[in-house]
Amino acid sequence: MKKRINKRVWWVWHRRLGIISAAFVVFLSVTGLVLNHSVDAGLDRKHIRNPVILDLYHIEIPAAYSVNLSGKSIVNVAEDLFLDQNLFGSCDGKLVGALTDQALALFYIVCESEIQIYSSDMQLVEKISRYDGLSIPIQGIGVIDQLIVVNSQKRFYSASLDDLMWQETQVDANEINWNLPAKKIDKIPESIFQQEFSSGITWERLVLDIHAGRFFGRYAPWIMDVMSVAFLILAITGIYMWLKSGRKNSKKRSRTHHN
Repeated sequence: MKKRINKRVWWVWHRRLGIISAAFVVFLSVTGLVLNHSVDAGLDRKHIRNPVILDLYHIEIPAAYSVNLSGKSIVNVAEDLFLDQNLFGSCDGKLVGALTDQALALFYIVCESEIQIYSSDMQLVEKISRYDGLSIPIQGIGVIDQLIVVNSQKRFYSASLDDLMWQETQVDANEINWNLPAKKIDKIPESIFQQEFSSGITWERLVLDIHAGRFFGRYAPWIMDVMSVAFLILAITGIYMWLKSGRKNSKKRSRTHHN
């Protein structure tokens, strides 16, 4: 009776370990197949956007802001500025908006801590910052009678482009040609995302890390150790039960032969 119980216990644990091991082998096989064809599937070029997965890699996607100015798309990601999805400058603080001065044929790109002035062909003419007496943070800018008017902390400051002598002023906000406000965007355009996070995490990298166990961080060595022990126990119990079964069948054949 005791031998039957022991044999049943062996079989139960052998089956359980077999199921767990089979699942692990299937997992390795599937991820291995995906890696073999990752280039063909383009996984090496597709970057991960999921914030939960990126957080596991300690990567945070910064807020992005966008504004359209005279048919031109201006996007701000972190400190970078993109014009029609091409990197062309930086922004001190987040993008506030943009403005066209048709009288002078100038474009103004407004960041929280600076004003950038461009010519009609988007060549940088001048940058105006707090070192030029500019009051920050900037909530908006406008132009009136060849003066730049800055809205900062609910106060208005004006200056001429010739001298940039800033002074607080009282103006009728309705008479000023204010900038177009930048809007926060939920999804960064793919081409900008790849430029900004060219060293980021691709789907191929994720599958490779899962396949190698690195995705599980400090627990990966323990998982591999547990599975190694499981494979050893599975092999040992399999051999043991095979030998026991072989001896039993040998005895049966011997009895049959004598009879």
